[in-house]
Amino acid sequence: MDKISDGAQLAAETVVGPSVKIQGDFNSEGNIRIEGHVNGKVKTTQNVYVGESAKITADIIAGHCTIAGEVQGNIKVSGTLVLET
Repeated sequence: MDKISDGAQLAAETVVGPSVKIQGDFNSEGNIRIEGHVNGKVKTTQNVYVGESAKITADIIAGHCTIAGEVQGNIKVSGTLVLET
């Protein structure tokens, strides 16, 4: 498995489902998969996957990040950033 191109397949420690809305800062040390809405800041040392239906109004700080949905904010990664179409 490629380290980030298969990011959607990585085991997520935290999943924000499509019906979930988070307001505020979200910090984790594990992989995060977001399918819902986040308004605030998302931070992890691992991987963030933003699903096609996700709407993020937040800054994202991560080790690696794959974006398939909508993000309004700054994205800072120490590794790889993948933008899916």
